[in-house]
Amino acid sequence: MPATAEAHGAPNPYPLSLNSLNVQNPFVFADPKTRTYYLYAQSPDPSNTGIVVYRSKNLKSWSAPATAYTVPSGAWNADEPATAPEVAAYHGKYYLFTTLHNSGDIIEHGGTSNRFVDTSPEATIVAVSDSPAGPFADVNPKSPPTDLSLMTMDGTLYVDPDGVPYLVYAHDWVQKIDGTLEAVQLDSSDLSSAAGTQFFLFKGSDAAFYQDRNFGSDDPTYNAANTDQLSPFKVYDPQVTSLPDGGLVMLWTTQKQGQYVEMQAVSRTGNIRGPWEQEQALLTGDKGGAMSFETFDGTRMLLAQDNMTGGSGHIELYNASLTATGFQLDQHRADLDGVRSISLRDTTPPDIYVPSTRVVTTSSARATSASVHFVAYARDDRDGWVPVTYSTRPDSSFKLGRTTVTVHAKDSAGNRSSESFVVQVQRPSSSTTAAQPKATDPTALATSFPLTMPQMTLHDPYILPDETSHTYFLYTANSSSTSGDPAHGIMAYQSKDLIHWSVPKVVYTVPTSPDAWNDSESPWAPEVHLYDGKYYLFTTLHNPSDITDPSQPGPDSTRWIATYRRASILAVADSPVGPFVDMNVKAPLTDPTFDTLDGTLYVDPTGKPYLVFANEWLQKLDGTIDALPLSNDLSTATGEPIFMWKSSDAPWYKDPLYGGRYTTVTDDKQLSAKQLTGDVTDGPELYTTPDGSLVSMWATYRDDTYIETQAISRTGNIAGPWEQLPPLVWGDKGHGMVFQDFNGDMHMIMHNHMSSGTPRGEIYDMQLTNDGFKVLAHREDLDGVAGVDITDNLAPKIYVPSTRVVNTSSRTGAAVSYFAEATDDRDGAVAVQYSKSPGSRFPVGRSTVTVTARDAAGNVSHASFDVVVKRTSPAPGGGNGHSPGR
Repeated sequence: MPATAEAHGAPNPYPLSLNSLNVQNPFVFADPKTRTYYLYAQSPDPSNTGIVVYRSKNLKSWSAPATAYTVPSGAWNADEPATAPEVAAYHGKYYLFTTLHNSGDIIEHGGTSNRFVDTSPEATIVAVSDSPAGPFADVNPKSPPTDLSLMTMDGTLYVDPDGVPYLVYAHDWVQKIDGTLEAVQLDSSDLSSAAGTQFFLFKGSDAAFYQDRNFGSDDPTYNAANTDQLSPFKVYDPQVTSLPDGGLVMLWTTQKQGQYVEMQAVSRTGNIRGPWEQEQALLTGDKGGAMSFETFDGTRMLLAQDNMTGGSGHIELYNASLTATGFQLDQHRADLDGVRSISLRDTTPPDIYVPSTRVVTTSSARATSASVHFVAYARDDRDGWVPVTYSTRPDSSFKLGRTTVTVHAKDSAGNRSSESFVVQVQRPSSSTTAAQPKATDPTALATSFPLTMPQMTLHDPYILPDETSHTYFLYTANSSSTSGDPAHGIMAYQSKDLIHWSVPKVVYTVPTSPDAWNDSESPWAPEVHLYDGKYYLFTTLHNPSDITDPSQPGPDSTRWIATYRRASILAVADSPVGPFVDMNVKAPLTDPTFDTLDGTLYVDPTGKPYLVFANEWLQKLDGTIDALPLSNDLSTATGEPIFMWKSSDAPWYKDPLYGGRYTTVTDDKQLSAKQLTGDVTDGPELYTTPDGSLVSMWATYRDDTYIETQAISRTGNIAGPWEQLPPLVWGDKGHGMVFQDFNGDMHMIMHNHMSSGTPRGEIYDMQLTNDGFKVLAHREDLDGVAGVDITDNLAPKIYVPSTRVVNTSSRTGAAVSYFAEATDDRDGAVAVQYSKSPGSRFPVGRSTVTVTARDAAGNVSHASFDVVVKRTSPAPGGGNGHSPGR
């Protein structure tokens, strides 16, 4: 046999170990033609702005780097380092995807609430070569596939089962603040240009750890209900892989409290359009930039980079497998990457959410027991939601007195946890009787009711039905032209029938004493609650001159908007007509560094009071709803605030066109160059459902238009977990609250014309179910507002699979699994029906499956997809699996 090169003293062609490669954005392409692994990365040479490639036969020993791509000059980009390279085989050629930049060409200057950070051209380009080693030449040096007004990066190729290519990319957080993952169809001939309009996949604030208690922080002292600016939500490095059951999984990277984490999301339909469900983090501890490939013996590998914040991390390799919920890491390959002391062991038990104390009254004074409904949840940092078991099952019969129920949970690694709560069953006669208020002074009650709602300026209206006087009191910010009183304060209208209203009178005046923390400005969002025999006014005061945290410009800022003192205060009176007197003019109940508003009172089943408030978007950028436990006399806070949810959790963000209600991307904030933050939370109002769940109405914006929506805690616990429900009312109206009239009927009042025009009140008939509120009818006879139509004419939106392609050696065809789902703008998730059930046997050839969905209003929609069964031999192992180059 001829002597080897090494025997003759020739240099070793693979002198480098993987842990010696100090590279950024590494990507491995396994080329089955040459059975060679190619690793692409930014050049380690500062003078080389291009992309280099390393070669290996075994993933352990690597060649010296060679330039595979040179950044072009004279094009739209500057001579700045290319980033995030990826290579895919497509139509017999090799295509490089890498991101180019031009940071000196400013698109928009930052420093305003509409643009926090300077934006500049940035996009993924496509280059082509006949060899995976390059050199790669730009397919279209004049223009990338995406619009240069959009800052896009980290593009990756996905080819669907019909052979349609898509560029999946990150829409940079620098422009969006809440970064998004998007996709656009490419020209199938050479991938040189877009062949359609971009579409939204998901956003950075959707990361699964935001559903964990305190965002799953490793710091036991961390509280998500603090003053931290939540944005930016960063998104990087998407990569799409097909799952065994026909679904798709996307790897993507974000940051969690300053450190990188590798996330994954799953499209169960197998359609690139989703919907995408977020899974728990795959890698934590400042690791990310992951990508997956198959070795030539068919082993699935996952490559990631550690110490991403420092920028000098090592490459890590893992054996991985694919499940229905995405990637699972099976083994760290220290033999290949040389990195020691990495453990994949899971030692963290699930976190259990238990109900508040369940207080249930028996059906009669003689009954000795009652059936009690409850629900608990458990969430694991690896497995997400996991099942729970109970020491006594929900809906069991409980005897009089207090019974402790213990909830248990176990994750897939065997870690166990338990939490307990109390069920208290009492007879009607033993129910606690609240202190009764004094009778309202008859001389303070109106005798004339000359106004109707179209004559009443109303912003953040709140109605208190007062049983002692059989009078409705409607509170709103004082309007001197209506009340005749120039004071900054709160005024109250009175009515006996909800149609005719008195001239309002001022019931609260903003304090102006030297020791008052607030400035003399008009208050917001008044509401009055009867509590322990007295009437408590909650309203928001301000002091814009008292800056709590000045703004700081630039991409590394932790405070893009200056915050000032704003908070909900409490004032008390013996009567709903006031006068209401501040409980503490020197300071509000919330921390003085918190920018809060729209406080409301919630009292849990044990009688424990909470101040529930909006943590202002000016401070959080992604506004939150939080709760503060109070003393029994409401005078002081008795604990730390509790995070409930954030504005970006609203359900319509998962579908930018929201089930067909919105029709064009030009109107859609998520798909434009606009930044997403300014996510508002307003007006929380809490109510207990018949089965003990806790539902909260709240208001926010959807594409800069005010909207009233709701959330539910099925545990009945203020701590949640909170599930977002479909909105109640659209059309630039909101800040609603629900009350019962003296006949026991339930109504909602809100204001309209939030963005323009004069706000007026609108009233709706409501129903409270175990799944939240339903709007039954608009009451034009009460509010005088014509033309309000709440008819549901919009059919559900169906998400169908891409074409399902299945190979079989059988002449009779194959059983094919698939999954479709549907969402409705009123009902949320709705059931689907298939013309042929998933798992059915399909003949060889192409068949069509039709999916049908019907909402509660009877609106029906249909969508179809194809199933293709090919009679072929199974494909040989090797390559990258799910699509060309992957």
